[in-house]
Amino acid sequence: MLKEKIIQFIQILAQINSQGVWDIGLITAEEGQKKEAIDAVRSEVKNSEVFDFGTEVLPIDFLSALVWALQDKKWLVVNLTGGRIDGQIYSQLRRLATTNRLQILHWQDQAEFNLKQSDESRVVFVASWPEIEALNLPEFTQLFGPVLDLTEERRNQ
Repeated sequence: MLKEKIIQFIQILAQINSQGVWDIGLITAEEGQKKEAIDAVRSEVKNSEVFDFGTEVLPIDFLSALVWALQDKKWLVVNLTGGRIDGQIYSQLRRLATTNRLQILHWQDQAEFNLKQSDESRVVFVASWPEIEALNLPEFTQLFGPVLDLTEERRNQ
């Protein structure tokens, strides 16, 4: 059942385009479900990469992975395991969610780096609700279009 729900979620995320803007997706799962959810996304989306976003991640590490995935027309699956979404990361995610663009100042020897998201690439976060709450960033969930809550499914079984 989990795999079917993720396949449906991926199909929706791949197709939803509101006024030319692709959504960022969120899959919420209990800690024990996260690996299974990530594996299901990876098996369905062959051109994808996983980024483990934990307490040791620096903004430049995440932004580099994001830029690389978008340039290579890949899906970036972000496994949120802790850490902090700082202002630089949040502003780029917000810009991506609202304009499908990144605009990073002083990036790779450029005063201003601009990148438009391709039609083939998407960003999907996979996280548990406690990990999202630990961010202490109430507006974080406003970044996302489609949300698949696997924790609700488990409670209903």
